[in-house]
Amino acid sequence: MIKIILLGLSASIDSWAVGAAYRAGDIRIPWYTKAIVALVSAITSMAAVFLGNGMGHFIDTAYIQMAGGFVLFVIGARSVWGVYHHREEKNYDADSSKTIDPWEGVLLGGVLASDSFCGGLSLCAMGAEAYVFPFVVGILTYGFLLLADKRVKCIGVSHYFAGIALAVIGVMQLAGALQ
Repeated sequence: MIKIILLGLSASIDSWAVGAAYRAGDIRIPWYTKAIVALVSAITSMAAVFLGNGMGHFIDTAYIQMAGGFVLFVIGARSVWGVYHHREEKNYDADSSKTIDPWEGVLLGGVLASDSFCGGLSLCAMGAEAYVFPFVVGILTYGFLLLADKRVKCIGVSHYFAGIALAVIGVMQLAGALQ
């Protein structure tokens, strides 16, 4: 269960950094759009858990875990690399209304859910316990978006934490699958 919580935390913390960046740019994310972003992340995570468990019937779960661990490592390393090189956040306020509307929230949720999709896929060997992961991701994503409404100056730190945590979990996943 600790692995699920840590994976959910590292997959969701980017929502805080993105929300804080929008807050700093005076772009509002209403509560219902935050809920949509969290729901998209949870649904994407659930699809990954289903897919991972389904694939586990045909492919050895060690291979699925290795692939998931590798992808988590790559996403984490890419995230740290991007923060180190001061990457620009994409602006999902397509209509420049200074508010992230529900449809823009669906797109934002899909982008933020990429980490949680890989995480859900890598939980294929955990059985029924893996189905807790989407709820953890949804709740943490919504919580981090709420936290982003507070003016906190640690945006880069959260990107570093998320990237490092994903990379470490990916390496642990690879090591565990190789045993």
